[in-house]
Amino acid sequence: MARRLTKSATDKVIDGVAGGLAEYFGVDPVIVRLAFVAIGLASGGSAILLYIVLMVIMPRPESVGAAADQVPRENIGALGERVGEAGARLGEAGAELGERVGLAAAEVGERLASPADEESQARRTRWLAIGLMVLGLYLLVRTADFFPFPIPFRWWRGFDGDIVWPLVLMGLGLWLLVGRRSRIM
Repeated sequence: MARRLTKSATDKVIDGVAGGLAEYFGVDPVIVRLAFVAIGLASGGSAILLYIVLMVIMPRPESVGAAADQVPRENIGALGERVGEAGARLGEAGAELGERVGLAAAEVGERLASPADEESQARRTRWLAIGLMVLGLYLLVRTADFFPFPIPFRWWRGFDGDIVWPLVLMGLGLWLLVGRRSRIM
């Protein structure tokens, strides 16, 4: 009886394609997997497309005698089930992550709501304001090309949007700094 190319039932990581190719050609499955990775990197990812095509058209060992059009249907159905199971697991993980993030946010909210000494909060606000102003100034200098000397007419190119965010950051920093001082005095 002639040997048939089938997916491996025992040596599979994703769907048994590399294991099946290795069994058919009599090589180590790791070599086939490394070849898929190398071809994928060298070809810009076309090996992924080849793997997906092989996932659909290669029969499982129990489907060898099935009609040619039946094999892709079975494989796509099995793939759909696996994707559904993976989606359910991902949904459970997402729910758990959401719960953890919610608990962490509640804890941060409690810490922020608790009364802190006025001096340390003023110091943190002052440093935040200074940081925002320095970041805005840095972005403005990068955008306006002030080095080695200022070019005043560069700004009037139809109001470049690149200067908006640096100015917003600097304004926010100034507002925090001045607004904080006016509340203290």
